[in-house]
Amino acid sequence: MTMATRPQPQWTEEVPTEPGKYWFYGKRFRGSASIEMYFVKVRGTRNSLAFVADGAFIFPNAPNEASGFWMPATLPDPPEEADDEHAC
Repeated sequence: MTMATRPQPQWTEEVPTEPGKYWFYGKRFRGSASIEMYFVKVRGTRNSLAFVADGAFIFPNAPNEASGFWMPATLPDPPEEADDEHAC
């Protein structure tokens, strides 16, 4: 089996503007002392985007809230061969 090499996205301070899955590296809350990496799901709402990490909303567009770096999350492709025992 050969693995395809995908180009790696780069980190940016630009907050995502489209729904999707992203990595966020920074401070999730205002006043937080810790810098961590989070897997964030960005979902479209009626007139904006909702950012959810670890089951909690984060607010990267609000003043003095989440600050850090973003990168699209590259998820692996599923296995090419799956039998009934391993199927979801």
